[in-house]
Amino acid sequence: MVIWIIGKSNAGKSAVGKCLVDIIRKKHPNTIFIDGDIFRGITNNDLGHTVEDRYKNAKRIEEFCVYMDTQGIHVIFSLLSIFPDVQKSIRSRVKNYFQVYLTASDEILKSRDKNFCGNRSILLKFSSYILLVELIFFILVLYIRKNNQWLITNKDKKPVFDESLLKKIFLKSYDPFLGWDRKANTSGFDKNGKNISKWSINKNGARNNLEYNDKVSFISIYGDSFSFAREVNDNETWGYLLSNLLNSNVENFAVGNFGFDQALLKLERKLTCQYYRPKIVIIGVVPDTISRILSLWKHYYEYGNIFGFKPRYILRNDEIHLINNYMDHQSKFYEFEKYLEKIQKNDFFYKNKFLKEIIVFPYSLHFLKNYRRNFQLVYETLKGGPLQAPPPSIMKGNLNYRVNLYKDEKNIKLLVEELKIFDFLSRKYKFKPYFLMIPQKDDVNYIKKTSRHFYKNLIGNIPKHINYIDFYDFFKNYPAKELNLIYSEDTNYGGHLNSKGNKIIAKVVNRKIQKSIYDI
Repeated sequence: MVIWIIGKSNAGKSAVGKCLVDIIRKKHPNTIFIDGDIFRGITNNDLGHTVEDRYKNAKRIEEFCVYMDTQGIHVIFSLLSIFPDVQKSIRSRVKNYFQVYLTASDEILKSRDKNFCGNRSILLKFSSYILLVELIFFILVLYIRKNNQWLITNKDKKPVFDESLLKKIFLKSYDPFLGWDRKANTSGFDKNGKNISKWSINKNGARNNLEYNDKVSFISIYGDSFSFAREVNDNETWGYLLSNLLNSNVENFAVGNFGFDQALLKLERKLTCQYYRPKIVIIGVVPDTISRILSLWKHYYEYGNIFGFKPRYILRNDEIHLINNYMDHQSKFYEFEKYLEKIQKNDFFYKNKFLKEIIVFPYSLHFLKNYRRNFQLVYETLKGGPLQAPPPSIMKGNLNYRVNLYKDEKNIKLLVEELKIFDFLSRKYKFKPYFLMIPQKDDVNYIKKTSRHFYKNLIGNIPKHINYIDFYDFFKNYPAKELNLIYSEDTNYGGHLNSKGNKIIAKVVNRKIQKSIYDI
């Protein structure tokens, strides 16, 4: 949208423009106001006031406004406009163009001119510097955002879905209830640097367990990517290695990026099938599950994960309630804006993270509000070029964020209530429940460095009937450098567990479930 406020000098164009921008910004924060004289200062005052120079300046203003409009920036411009062809041109180029003409009597114009002349030049210079700084930050933000999805701008409030990518997601992973899931008889590759691993899903929707697929199964695994075992081959997952130790089929129904809530809901849905009656159910997740259970749209926490809509539980009057996935039909993706208000209301991160880190006009102020985070993103982008994976600063920020989430008793209570549902299901369907907490490498190093076991508050509240295994107890004895022996990446984050790490999980679980197997 572009609004030109035109009229004679001292007609009040700037005053009206300033009032108007304050009103419009309440609904459209991406709105700027520019005075014609300030614009001359920004463009180095290289034009005079002859008719020819005024025309050149008018065309500059037109081009500037058209460009801002293409970038989704609303412009309110106060100016002397004496060229009808320029007005006609911009009207044809900008869909939402509005023109306001202000009039005032000659007596009023003369009186305003006397009162204002003294401070006008100083004000214009000061305003020119401010606007110049704002334009520099605007260009910087546009460049970084183009190459780094973790610096978010106004366009990220309502991202545009790539239709071809959306169709692939519908075909390969979309699930109307859970948000996403691994589909039967599918396969793919995980690439981590030079290492490439292959995963595949069998006809039952579980990870391919090779020679154990046709054996009787009485143990099932649910959880996130650490239980699915990303970045290793099918014969290196801890589910497969546990099958080796037990000489039976341990079915692995875990899914990457699942929270405990989705793992629980998938288990509950699976239990509705009368032929599915496992004797032992294991849910294994990373500590970051505390973040995932607070989310309805992953994009508000994992910026750029725009297809990640999911259900979540909430606490209302200390009772747990399920909010179903708002994108429970493919057609809703094409009109998702209808559901944004409800999603924003019930997604923890929209107000607590997304809105606090978004950069909108005035760009300089919003950029500097989180200056450490944003300058680090600038440095990482300029150093490494377009970023395909979260840079170190984002991973470190996520670690600190989940540490703080565990300090809030409300978040702990929500996860405990979900564990109680797991407990209830185990009694109803007569299986032994196991809950595994599998820390990422940065979790282990954080606890060792600070001597603060940040999710310890959860442990004391886990229902007693649930068998709990905290793998920090088994990883903590590794020196920091040797942790690389069990994780897939030699970085602070660490990636996923490698085959050696998965062997530790399998051996510990095997040892812990022996009594349950004996009881069976």
